Amino acid sequence: MSINESMDSNGSKKITIDDIKNDPENLNKLTIDDYKDPEIWDFLYGDHEREVKAWLEENVKVLEEPAVVTLSNFDVNWHQFNGSFNLALDDTAIERRVSFSVEASGKAVFSLPMFHSPLGAPASYSAYEITKKTHQAVNKVLELTIPKLAGTGRHPETKKEITFNSPVKDRISKEKLKQAKRRVKNSYSVSIALAYL
Repeated sequence: MSINESMDSNGSKKITIDDIKNDPENLNKLTIDDYKDPEIWDFLYGDHEREVKAWLEENVKVLEEPAVVTLSNFDVNWHQFNGSFNLALDDTAIERRVSFSVEASGKAVFSLPMFHSPLGAPASYSAYEITKKTHQAVNKVLELTIPKLAGTGRHPETKKEITFNSPVKDRISKEKLKQAKRRVKNSYSVSIALAYL
């Protein structure tokens, strides 16, 4: 081995960009250590990464902080405690519906619409950017709308083990569920002024 050749952590000859250019079969010999090399990563994926970044900069909508956040037109699956709603920031409605589900703590959380695998990228990216305070406002309104379920783990009263697959009846009282179903219809709408956060 010459002085210019290097070894990877397994003690084998490290593949260089020149090796790949000279013989594309060397792509099949790349190790995890090779992919960690920033020069090799940029050679293999740099153009695509830059194209995806440019596409996102062009297509992700950056939304200014509103005075008022409104959630409306709820579609709730009460058996799974997930669904979607329309979101308006001041008088501007987001074109696509916002989804929500329950996290391990039993609290409802929302997810803005996503771009899935733009330009073939192996990732998903939010289609909208909102401010931290706007995020807090949506969470607050969702908290006022969708009742909290008992979180995963041992239920404090019944001592039953609660998992994501536990029936809703084991995670919320019948009365609280009935109240939420009566309140949250398709016509239900709720707003909050960010000044009150």
